[in-house]
Amino acid sequence: MSRSAAKKYAKVLTQNANKEMVKETKEYLLALSALFRDAKFKDSVLSPLVSAEEKSALLIGESSNQILNNLIKLLVEKNRLGLIPYIYEELRLAEAVESNNFEGYIYSSTELDSATVSELTENISKKVDSKIDFKQIKSDEEGFRVEVPDLGIEASFSQERLKSQLIQHILRGI
Repeated sequence: MSRSAAKKYAKVLTQNANKEMVKETKEYLLALSALFRDAKFKDSVLSPLVSAEEKSALLIGESSNQILNNLIKLLVEKNRLGLIPYIYEELRLAEAVESNNFEGYIYSSTELDSATVSELTENISKKVDSKIDFKQIKSDEEGFRVEVPDLGIEASFSQERLKSQLIQHILRGI
């Protein structure tokens, strides 16, 4: 339910505010999302012992963004402050879809050279008709795995799997 509610808030924001306000709101929500990872902060903001005015004042701070201020006040009023990280994620995804620019990850036990990363980027971007920026992440897995979460793409190449498939193919031929 929280994902669908967050989508509704994000949709209303993107439809009723200009791009600059949405971008500013998204950046502010990113900062708040980081704070929500801290259990003490989250517990204090979600606590019924803290008044709605105190919650609003704490979360709004010095912001002059009226869209953001109204969003925070509405979330406080409806007791939905826990949606802030999800609303940020929905706004980030909406921006990625609009700009057709996505983030992907390459998990590998060894550092891939820039030519290989460029080739992967070019081929996958061409396949999905979107610009994809890949980040390399060191992994303990043998082989490598490519992932673009926002597009639901995941592909992997494992030397172990290749060996087992090659052995099965040879055994079938015998």
